Amino acid sequence: MKLAIVKVKLDREVNAYIVADSTSKEAIVIDPGLPVDKLVDQVKGLTVRFIVATHCHPGHVAGKDDLKELTGGQTALHSADAKQFLRSADRYLLDGDELEFGEFKLSVIHTPGHTPGSVCYVVANHAFVGDTILAGGIGKQTPETDLRRQMMSIGTKLLRLPLTTAAQLVGILVAGSIPFSSMGLAIGYFAKPNSAPAVVNLIYLPMAFCSGLWIPLFMLPHGLRMFANFLPAYHMSQLALNVVGMGMAPASTWRHVEGLLSFTLVCLGLAAWGYWRDEGKMYG
Repeated sequence: MKLAIVKVKLDREVNAYIVADSTSKEAIVIDPGLPVDKLVDQVKGLTVRFIVATHCHPGHVAGKDDLKELTGGQTALHSADAKQFLRSADRYLLDGDELEFGEFKLSVIHTPGHTPGSVCYVVANHAFVGDTILAGGIGKQTPETDLRRQMMSIGTKLLRLPLTTAAQLVGILVAGSIPFSSMGLAIGYFAKPNSAPAVVNLIYLPMAFCSGLWIPLFMLPHGLRMFANFLPAYHMSQLALNVVGMGMAPASTWRHVEGLLSFTLVCLGLAAWGYWRDEGKMYG
């Protein structure tokens, strides 16, 4: 039993996801925006069981009817958003519903706030949260947004995700301390005691800024986006976002692990050089 997830970038900066059971080839499409051709290309060879949306803003549902016609999948929306935006569907979702595809079940969590019928979907240890949470913040507020309800949904619904998801995030946090510790070790050998705190701040603040958690990377200049690929904060953030279904495609996980490992080895190499340099000064 293996889960396959493909992320598809669509118009209006919307990310659609195709979640499939690799054995049965049954799939669910999440947030069917436009152009539909991109989604159709990715579902070739799959049986689309359901076409669902996290909410009914146009960028997330504009392609649902065309995709239904081309794939035969059933459309599903939360009843509150169907009413708010006058959208129709084959099935109207409620909190706690489950959509079966192959050996998996996609669970529905009603998270009102961004829109009255915003929902998040959970399957295995992956969560698809739409605009309830974005990398670095929450979705853009619109006239129907209730910010208080949105924050309540995040605090009472999303922070209660399965233990396996929380365990993965904690594991990333613990393992991620290694490259930062090695960088601190290297700084300790090359910066004077009085200047070390300033050096650390000069390095850590830009690094955090380029992680993609404060401001989404696509909003940064091209040069900063490229620079982020060399920073551990970026790779850690992407690993964590992958766990909750908001990062790059899961296939990129090893690229981020390699990035963290490479950064660690470089810093440890610099620290070793500094150590032997100081040893030479002391005993040479």
